[in-house]
Amino acid sequence: MPQNIPPNNDPPEVQTERALKTLLAAPNNQISAIPPNTRLLSLTKTAGGINVDLSVQFTEGGGSQSMIARLGQIVYTATSTDPNLPVRLLVEGDPLTVLGGEGVMISQPITRKQFETDFMPPDR
Repeated sequence: MPQNIPPNNDPPEVQTERALKTLLAAPNNQISAIPPNTRLLSLTKTAGGINVDLSVQFTEGGGSQSMIARLGQIVYTATSTDPNLPVRLLVEGDPLTVLGGEGVMISQPITRKQFETDFMPPDR
């Protein structure tokens, strides 16, 4: 018999922080393309969007597909409480404009729609 799960009454920013920390703690190659030991340094929500500051491990290892997958995971998780929210990604406090050695260019701020336009193949 299913258990009743109480509603989550935490503010959206708290829910987002919890979701990002859960994503970052996931074992590599199971549900996350994000490199192990990547840490959420800060999360701030402003009138203009949400700022996600990650440790440098976020940019390490993997090819372009891995970079795109981890970017998508952060954008979609950060916007889970508001899908239209723009996300500003920082690494160790600096805006992320190029991801990894593959040179994946990142538009800032990035939205789900922008991610889909820039990185998802068009429907056929």
